[in-house]
Amino acid sequence: MLGKRAVHVVVLTLLLPASLLRSQTAETYADQASRHSAAVLEYSDDPCPDDSAVPREVCMTKELALVGQHLDAFVEDLRAMFAIKEASQQSGEQSELAILNKADAAWRIYRTQVCKLSFDYFVGGQEAIAVRENGICELRLDRAYVLQLSPLIKPHRIEK
Repeated sequence: MLGKRAVHVVVLTLLLPASLLRSQTAETYADQASRHSAAVLEYSDDPCPDDSAVPREVCMTKELALVGQHLDAFVEDLRAMFAIKEASQQSGEQSELAILNKADAAWRIYRTQVCKLSFDYFVGGQEAIAVRENGICELRLDRAYVLQLSPLIKPHRIEK
């Protein structure tokens, strides 16, 4: 299913000349991607203090949801940048957009399985540790993923 941004990119691609679309929109998506990247990276590995009035599980669920929203928006911005680039080029090779889509799908499976493995390791009488470690695992992997993808933003910036 295409996201709203992808639909907007397709519509813009049809309406605007490729050079205008690329110079204005790619920069906008690059700026948005940078902001979402920074938002993910500002979270600590363990943002939920033990002495908080909010139960740890509630806090971690909220933090994971916020990071997840920024992570998803970051990847969507990268997709839009690649779609704009793809629209302005003719190439027979596999596109950066297709590669990103495959890598993202594989990474999400990897994250789920690695964190499940970590969680399952601790289950067996130590459920509080398991819940804590599962959330921390996801936050760490989310941050590492954003760090890996962040360099993809720079080539899409227009030098002024």
